[in-house]
Amino acid sequence: MIAEFKKIGNNINQIAKKCNQEKQAPQLEILVQMKSKMDLTLAKVLDEIKNKIKD
Repeated sequence: MIAEFKKIGNNINQIAKKCNQEKQAPQLEILVQMKSKMDLTLAKVLDEIKNKIKD
């Protein structure tokens, strides 16, 4: 699962770089928001896993 998140994150980063180069600000902003939400989701999932391991 973590590998899939990283793969998706890398894809988003590549697309964001292209949008930035092509001066496509609205699309870039959407991608940045998506990446941020995905990172938060992954952090929450990892915290949940850590807590379950501790129990």
